[in-house]
Amino acid sequence: MSEFKKALSNSELEEGSILAVRINGERIALYKINGEIYATSEMCSHSDCSLEDFGKIVENDQVECICHGARFRIKTGEVTRLPAEIPLKTYPVRVAENEVWVGVP
Repeated sequence: MSEFKKALSNSELEEGSILAVRINGERIALYKINGEIYATSEMCSHSDCSLEDFGKIVENDQVECICHGARFRIKTGEVTRLPAEIPLKTYPVRVAENEVWVGVP
């Protein structure tokens, strides 16, 4: 069961951006796409490159790690392009009163 922790204010995350936060010792990447907020593990599963530093949102639903070109679907974490083979972990997100909350184990 997930416990929701405050990650940041909604206004801190710009449309089309990636921002990393640390919650319970885990680095989590937050994305805002078409006004919706999603959360995944922050490190690329292929090469441990930071998606905040080396990632870019492509095709409005994927994040590409520019270290080696791996891609992942942001909503599900699934790999959409090699060399990555392991999906990103995803986290539930809630927005309440302009605050973003992320569910962590």
